[in-house]
Amino acid sequence: MANSGNFGTSNDKIVYWIEYYTNSQNIPNNISNITAKVWVKRTNTGYTTYGSGTVNLNINGTNYSQEITSSQRITSSPICLIEKTVDIPHNADGTKVVRIEASISHSQFNSGTNGLNYTLSTIARKSSVTCADGNIGSATTININRASSGFTHTLKYSFGGLNGTIATKTSNTSVGWTIPTSFYSKIPNSKSGQGTITCETYSGDTLIGSSTCSFNAFVINSNPTVTATVVDTNATTKALTGDENKLIKYYSNAKVTITATAKNNATIQSQKVVCGAKTATTASSTLNNVETGIFDISCTDSRGLTASTRATKTLIDYVRLAFTQITLSRPSTTSNTVNATVKGNYFNASFGAVSNTLTLKWRWRVKNGSWSSYATVTSIKSGNTFSYSASLGTNFSFNNEYEFEFVATDKLATVTSAKTVTRGLPILDIGKDDVKANGTIYQFDKEVLTNEANAMLKALLLSICYPVGSIKISTSSSNPGTYIGGTWVAWGKGRVPIGIDTADNDFKTVEKTGGSKTHTLTVEEMPEHNHSFSYEGTNKNPMVDTGLSGNEWGVHFETKNEFRASPASMNNTGGSKAHNNLQPYIVCYMWKRTA
Repeated sequence: MANSGNFGTSNDKIVYWIEYYTNSQNIPNNISNITAKVWVKRTNTGYTTYGSGTVNLNINGTNYSQEITSSQRITSSPICLIEKTVDIPHNADGTKVVRIEASISHSQFNSGTNGLNYTLSTIARKSSVTCADGNIGSATTININRASSGFTHTLKYSFGGLNGTIATKTSNTSVGWTIPTSFYSKIPNSKSGQGTITCETYSGDTLIGSSTCSFNAFVINSNPTVTATVVDTNATTKALTGDENKLIKYYSNAKVTITATAKNNATIQSQKVVCGAKTATTASSTLNNVETGIFDISCTDSRGLTASTRATKTLIDYVRLAFTQITLSRPSTTSNTVNATVKGNYFNASFGAVSNTLTLKWRWRVKNGSWSSYATVTSIKSGNTFSYSASLGTNFSFNNEYEFEFVATDKLATVTSAKTVTRGLPILDIGKDDVKANGTIYQFDKEVLTNEANAMLKALLLSICYPVGSIKISTSSSNPGTYIGGTWVAWGKGRVPIGIDTADNDFKTVEKTGGSKTHTLTVEEMPEHNHSFSYEGTNKNPMVDTGLSGNEWGVHFETKNEFRASPASMNNTGGSKAHNNLQPYIVCYMWKRTA
């Protein structure tokens, strides 16, 4: 117990004080039971004070009064005027400070109101709780910070609308817990979710309070699974391999069936198959004309989790049938024989059930005529190539143009190539001295004689390429009239051509000549310059006397008001020769057609 210490009154020999103490605490109800008393006495001995009055005791805002009677005599021995025992509710956190005040109104003396603050012992309240994050389906730990060793706790969880009890009135402060797999159903589109742990604190059967904490639950071991089947659906290639699980490069049509399964309440969002440059994104698809036997299959679920697998099929490495060279030629321009060289690529192996074969044939026709029947020939096979070289016959007139068609066929493909053999002689043969027409010449749909046609063509070409007035430049000294016709004269001897310029009088007239190979400078063309000269004597202030003859000049010097002539001379230089006026050049023949 404790007391406030003495408080004074209007009688300086009389004092009073407050005694206070806690009797008990009710933890479940968060209440302390306390007692407060007011005592009074005289500070001197041998005297007694008595009379009537009132004593007031205020505890936690509640006032209590007690009458003072004459029988309550005040001496040097303390006397209790009032005693009160009350219940004090604590704050929610278990703390409490109580204000206790007292005053005395007496017929012999009075006091003011005096008091003190009484801090009660804190009553233990609800415990706090924490929970470690964890993986769904795995163990995690809940830790309780207990306020009183006598408390027990009930633990509950809440997750996306799912609720459950983990422990009931446990006295443990560390509780292991396996996160339920039912949580998966609440996060089908996410890899994690957040839940709440509630800790209810009990004192006996009385609920003290509740506290909460959050935790994260993570999705694990939930990647989807994916498998796939791949079979050839091309009837032709299946017949050649004898097995739908084998593929032939470039020709097999691979049907891919994907089986993708999501886990723990997720759903499959996408699936994909990749085969070389070919891609499909459906559960069942056919990739035509595959070029590889490797199929990469994948899927993704609603949580973004993925799975992948690879299917590898036996691939027959078929070589595409193709012509790589076809050459047709005549031994000479007047030959009626046509020789052929044919080369190509060919799959020279077995597909599995059937071996590949090759058929090579050809036919011909006169240009735009009717085709002949096909002729089948035997090629030479070496590795994955074939070749054929032979004469196609001797009945192909050099006067005609012919079309040839070659056809190669194997078990999977047929390829065709067309070639043309021109006439043995060209229709027009333009030579140095003549122009020849190898065939019938028509003018305005009328046949003309060959010589007349040659002359006509020659004149036509001459008028087109070299009309009258044309200039022909050549390193040959032959007059062009001897081989292309017309009248030509040598032109521009020792001169360089220059383009016409109608705005310049020197260059506005065609074939006007000008300029010179060399040129001697005139006095006006010479650069302005100076000459030096010499003289005899040391006199200053020379004055030139130009009255002397020849190369002698008179130089006068001023000396004590006298002038004296001193001889001086200046020499000529230069050779007065013409300088080279040529630009860089190259010599050739130039001819002008005049008729």
